[in-house]
Amino acid sequence: QQKAQREASGLAQLMERTVSDTIEQIDIVLQTCAEEIEQQLAAGVDHKAINALIQRQYKHLPELNVLRVVDETGQALYGVGPSLESGGLNIADRDYFILARDSRWPTLSISRPLSARTTAERSVFLARRINRPDGSFGGIVYTAIPVARFQLFFRSLYLGPKSSVTLIDHEKNLVARHPETEVKDMSTLLPLAERMFNAVQQHNPDDGVFSIRSPFDGVERIIAYRKVSNFPGHLFVGLATDDYFATWRTEFTTMLVLLALILTTSGITSRLLFIGWKRQHELNQHLDRQSRTDALTGCANRRENLEALEKERQRSLRYGKPFSVLALDLDHFKSVNDRFGHPAGDEALRHFVEVAGNSLRALDTIGRLGGEEFLVLLPETPMESAVKTAERIRLELEATPVPLTAAPLTLTVSIGVTAWTGDEADTMEKLLFRADSALYKAKEAGRNQVQTE
Repeated sequence: QQKAQREASGLAQLMERTVSDTIEQIDIVLQTCAEEIEQQLAAGVDHKAINALIQRQYKHLPELNVLRVVDETGQALYGVGPSLESGGLNIADRDYFILARDSRWPTLSISRPLSARTTAERSVFLARRINRPDGSFGGIVYTAIPVARFQLFFRSLYLGPKSSVTLIDHEKNLVARHPETEVKDMSTLLPLAERMFNAVQQHNPDDGVFSIRSPFDGVERIIAYRKVSNFPGHLFVGLATDDYFATWRTEFTTMLVLLALILTTSGITSRLLFIGWKRQHELNQHLDRQSRTDALTGCANRRENLEALEKERQRSLRYGKPFSVLALDLDHFKSVNDRFGHPAGDEALRHFVEVAGNSLRALDTIGRLGGEEFLVLLPETPMESAVKTAERIRLELEATPVPLTAAPLTLTVSIGVTAWTGDEADTMEKLLFRADSALYKAKEAGRNQVQTE
């Protein structure tokens, strides 16, 4: 039973990481499209360029069926995917459109499972707000993940004939489940979702293990769950009692038959057990590293970086130590991908992390927030020293070209610097807001410079 709990926890972590990374990749595409359209709204709209942009970005997400842009009224303007209905397509009544329209912050909007209007396929929609130059709402760029894609991924890992994988959002909507649930009225699954979320509330809200007999199919399972990053929901991996005890019963019978042999070969058995434990330990360590590391650059990912920032704030609040934060954004990075291709862009990001890391101390933390945006945490560092560190990173990057095969590429970076005020009311959100404000000042002042806030 303990082995089943560990196995379920490991699988839940692996699946959560995969789902989270997929959503993060989709969000990067949506941000890229939204930022380009916002620039065009300010300088003059080039319809061909927008369509070409959507086509390029759509190629990064071949598993998706649609990538569209709608205006502030919800009317479709540009897009890739199934043909629109006659008379056009309007999504002004969709929850993800309303959420993006009414949001004051540029966040990712994620819908509950909905039926796509062009294909009737049940999907989860993801959207990013588009702002006009005056800050008013200009529409959204959105895409959809078919529920069938989740189910295809869940089926790829065989857990046992009665085991299950379930994705439920925070409104208790069942997004996807394996084995697939063939019911016409999804509300019949509400008792299952409610029992799972009641169990979550009794444990750690981020991850945990509990046992439950499903009210839907009557199967008793060990359930390991994890909160999905970048998605408002939890992933549940259930190993059926009958499945893992069936294996145990077979092993137990075999052990009775081979007991005499085991007593004489205890050394070999001990060695095999040690190897199995070591592999499990290495797997857990590998999964832990994956959950905290950006796969492309090897630096901390967004979640790890923000957790480190909050821990440093709490530590500084207790001991009265200063610390500073740098917000960094590579200048004109989109042109790197456009001119040299995305492999060169990936190499440029890795080069930047290496150069920046050489300018930091061992106790400093650099993390990738997404795209070409990074965050550096400088513990026990006042504003004056943080500005010097930021300037050192900027100069070193400018002086160290990326060694591409075609030709060396010189990168520059804009950096915003802020320092903790020492006040308990100076929260992580306020620190990030000031760092972003300083970064925008650097961008507006001509890029390739350091500004403070």
